[in-house]
Amino acid sequence: MVKEIGEASGKKYSWDQLESGDLSKPGGSQSYDFWSESGVKYIVTLTHENEFIEIDFSADRNYDTTNRGELYSVMATIVDIIKFAIKDLTKGSSGEEDIRGLKYVPVGKGSDLLGTQRDQLYQAYIKKALPGVEIINLRGNTFVVFP
Repeated sequence: MVKEIGEASGKKYSWDQLESGDLSKPGGSQSYDFWSESGVKYIVTLTHENEFIEIDFSADRNYDTTNRGELYSVMATIVDIIKFAIKDLTKGSSGEEDIRGLKYVPVGKGSDLLGTQRDQLYQAYIKKALPGVEIINLRGNTFVVFP
């Protein structure tokens, strides 16, 4: 099971695009949703802000109480959505504003108030999905800088 961390090889859930804004333009936003096997609805939102694509995802219920071994499938689905959304966005490709990378805020819960454990999990997936990126933690934000 440890080998699966970061592989994004878990079963991917079917997802739908809810909003299809232009991520190559500042302020452009896209959102997606999917349902896990236990009936939890997840929403993934991507927004172009200050040269980075900001990633936010949430569950319609408390994830700590609904996670029933679905972690790998949830993460594989989120990775699939992000790769789909950014496939045509590379540094300098937009003609509007260079996309330097991705940004997210790891939100902590319980004993992991700073989100350190969660951030380590996310980084494992990022490093496998986007080889060669630089990861920078700055004031509670994590920046994934494209090569």
